[in-house]
Amino acid sequence: MQRRSRRSGLRFRLALLLPFAFAACDPAPIRSSDPSIEGSYRATAFSVETGDRVYDQLTGQTSIQLTLSADQRVKGALVFGEVRTSLTGKWKNTDGMVHLDLGPETFLSRMPFTIEAGGLKGMLALEDGDLRLTLAR
Repeated sequence: MQRRSRRSGLRFRLALLLPFAFAACDPAPIRSSDPSIEGSYRATAFSVETGDRVYDQLTGQTSIQLTLSADQRVKGALVFGEVRTSLTGKWKNTDGMVHLDLGPETFLSRMPFTIEAGGLKGMLALEDGDLRLTLAR
């Protein structure tokens, strides 16, 4: 008798948890809660600042382009000279900061971005300076 009630109790718990398990596996993308972030961006300022020196990284053939879609996906490209890296992944807005989770791993995944009028601004502290990036629409 005791064994039977344990099984029915277990079945009851499983029945309650099953819908949550399927919901967690739902491949449908999450919709953005902030449509003002969605859109295409390009780097308009990209620099490394060390002490009193600023090194502009957008000179020559360097560019960064990203598209943040409503389903929180990211597509883009990072170009340094003749090296072009395709970027794909996800983005999220946490407490007014945009975070990118990209493949392959780049500095962009470690750089939080503030939401500003007309774009996003990021800063990443390095050992000997700061990396700053402005992405405009």
